[in-house]
Amino acid sequence: ASIDSRTGNILWRKGDAPKIMGSVTLDDACSHFIACTPQGFELWDLENMARIKKFEQLPVLLSMPKHACFSEQNTKVIGGTDRGCAEVYHVATGRVEQSLPYYLGGLVQSVASCIRPEGYLVAVAGSNGHQPCDVILWYKTKIPAKVATSSQDSWTWNCSFQVRKKHVTWTAYTVLVVLVIFCYSAALVLFNETISYGLNQIWPF
Repeated sequence: ASIDSRTGNILWRKGDAPKIMGSVTLDDACSHFIACTPQGFELWDLENMARIKKFEQLPVLLSMPKHACFSEQNTKVIGGTDRGCAEVYHVATGRVEQSLPYYLGGLVQSVASCIRPEGYLVAVAGSNGHQPCDVILWYKTKIPAKVATSSQDSWTWNCSFQVRKKHVTWTAYTVLVVLVIFCYSAALVLFNETISYGLNQIWPF
């Protein structure tokens, strides 16, 4: 179904899609979408509501929704897995081209991508109730043509850096402490000015 973002009204509804879809992602042209089904990620034609292909995946271990996103001008799809990594699929073949490891392992549920002037950026996040889940950023850099071989993709994914939960917590605590010190200093200055003003009123010099 398509919903108007301003009114919340349903614009249209189609009933030929998969019965169970944990997540859905449209491509830039809004002509195809990826659906996370109990069998894995599937590519569908939005206009005809016809399944084009199922992406190559190992059997699903956890029946949890996993996100996927288009990348590289809709030629690649990056999707989460329950095997401690996100996988890069080629849209034309449906096969896995590369795995982006998540060092904590387990369920990788959230994946997001964006285009930057120098290439592509992908954020991968785990999902685990027993330990803090970090966000790992991957960027794609160009391999020089003289280095790349005919069988090698001219782009490669590299781990950029990790945004850990504890780093965010310490940053928040630091900002809070700075705010408290600033407010305390401002209150002292205001108090001193008030006392000075009162003394001047009682014993003017």
